[in-house]
Amino acid sequence: IIKSRKKAMMNMYFMSAGYYLKGGDKKTAAKMAPRAFGINPAGIFSLLNLRKYLYCRFGGTKTYQWFRRLFKKT
Repeated sequence: IIKSRKKAMMNMYFMSAGYYLKGGDKKTAAKMAPRAFGINPAGIFSLLNLRKYLYCRFGGTKTYQWFRRLFKKT
């Protein structure tokens, strides 16, 4: 359990940021994203974690939505 603590805390920050974003609080969601990597800096080397970061940091913006449509799987 101790070994997984940093990863679990990082995911908790991403999950919390996602809830803030869905609730309309983009500013707080954007603050939570870098905190996730502050807890677990090694997480930056995972594409899944980078995707979570970008969603939490920029998810409510038109630019992010445009990129989502551009790279949407068919």
